[in-house]
Amino acid sequence: MVSVFADGYTRQQVGSSPYGTADIMLPVEAGRPANTTFHLMPSGIVSGRVTDDAGKPVAGIALTLFHPTYSIGGRKNLSPMGSAPTNERGEYRLTDVMPGKYYLSTEASRLTTRMFYPGQTELDRAVAFEVQPGREVSAMDFRVSSQGSHTIRGRVVDSATGQSPINAIITIVSREQSFGSITSSSAPYDRDSGTFELLNVSPGAYWIRAQLPGGTVNPRAPSAARPAGITAVDVRDADVENVVVKIQPLISIQGRMRIEGTASTGSPNDGPFSIYLVPANSAPNFSMPTLPATVQADGTFRIDGINPGEYRVSIPGLSPLVGGNGGLRVFIKEARLGGTDLLTNPLHLSGPVLEELQVVLSRSPGDIHGIVRDDNQKVAGVSQIMLVPDNRDRLDLYKVTVTVSDGQFSIPAVPPGAYRILPFLPRMRIRFSIPIS
Repeated sequence: MVSVFADGYTRQQVGSSPYGTADIMLPVEAGRPANTTFHLMPSGIVSGRVTDDAGKPVAGIALTLFHPTYSIGGRKNLSPMGSAPTNERGEYRLTDVMPGKYYLSTEASRLTTRMFYPGQTELDRAVAFEVQPGREVSAMDFRVSSQGSHTIRGRVVDSATGQSPINAIITIVSREQSFGSITSSSAPYDRDSGTFELLNVSPGAYWIRAQLPGGTVNPRAPSAARPAGITAVDVRDADVENVVVKIQPLISIQGRMRIEGTASTGSPNDGPFSIYLVPANSAPNFSMPTLPATVQADGTFRIDGINPGEYRVSIPGLSPLVGGNGGLRVFIKEARLGGTDLLTNPLHLSGPVLEELQVVLSRSPGDIHGIVRDDNQKVAGVSQIMLVPDNRDRLDLYKVTVTVSDGQFSIPAVPPGAYRILPFLPRMRIRFSIPIS
C-alpha cells in the first residue's frame, strides 16, 4: 500500500484489503513499471456548540464523528473518525475531515446523557450528514440533557457450580449497533460478593457479558476460548438493579464432511479441509469465531471451545478473495444439524450437542466473466468487484476481485444461486448493482 497526505487534504492510498476500498486500484505486472497520479481532495470541517437544558455552554465534553460502513453480510458498523472537546464557550471544531457521510455524537458522563445529532439518545433516530470537500458543516449544535446517565448493578453466577466465580471480566455493548467502540466498556468485579456495577450508562438497549479470565476449563478448547455468559438489559429513565449473568460452559460439536458423490472428503487434491463456526449476523457484536478444526481422512471433525450463541458454518479456503482459495472449485451444498438447514438458518447453540453436524461439498460451481463500463459505455478502468448473494447471511458465497486495466473481470467457482454484482469505482464515488442468477 502507498499512502499520500498533505495539510488541508485527505489521505489517499493505492491498494487496500479486499474488504475495504482504495482511492486508486493499481495493477502491478512483473517487469513493467506501474505509474499513477494522486489527485488529493480538500478535507472538510464540522463545527457547532453544546449547551445544557438551561442554554448554558457545556465545556470539556467530547464530540466524535462516526463513519458508517457495512461488513460482508450487511452488518452496519460505525468507525470513529475523529474527536474534539468543547471549549469554555461550549464550541467545538473538528478539522481534517475526510469528505463523506457521518454521524455525530456527544460523550456520556455522570451528569449528561450521550446524544446523537440532532439531539437523539438512540442511533436509529440519529440523522447522518454529508461533509463536502473543502467545505465546513457548521451549526451542528447540541442541547444535552442534564438527567444524566444511569447505573447497572448485578451479579455473576457460574452455571457449572451455582456459585459466583473468583474473577470475571464484565463488558457492556450496545445491542442497537455494531460499533462497540461507542458503547463498549468494562466494570470492576467484586470477587468477594460476585457483583459488578456499570456507571454512566446512557438510555438504550445493551448486552452485558461476563467472561472468565485466563485459560479455559476444557483442555481440548482453543486457547482463546473462555466460558462466558450474556444477558440483555434495557436502560430507560432509571438505574437497573439485580441483573444476573450466568456463565455457560464451552460447547463441543462433532460432525462429518463429504464431497457429493463420495463417501468422505474425496481425493487428496480436494483438501485437506478444515471447518469452523463464525458468528451469525444476529449474534451479539462481541461474538468471536471458533478456531478451525481439521477434517480427518474419513471426513470426521470436532469443533471445541464454542460459546453459546448463533453461528454459521464456514470452511477456510472458500474465502471472499478470488484467487485466495488455492484453486479449490468446491462449495458448501448442504449443512445440517438434525432437522435444521444451516444454510438458511443460523446454528443456535445453548448447551451440549448430541447430533452430528453434516456438511456436504459440491464440485459443480460456475464462473462469471464480464466487463465494467460507465454510463457512456466507456471502459471504467480498474475497480473492485464484489459478488453479493441474495441470501446475505451466506458469508461463504461472497466473492471479491479486481478488474484489469481494460475493465474485464472473472469470478471463478461460483455456487448456483441468485446474486448481485457490485462494481466499486472509488474515484467516481459510484456504486451500482447488476442482478444475476
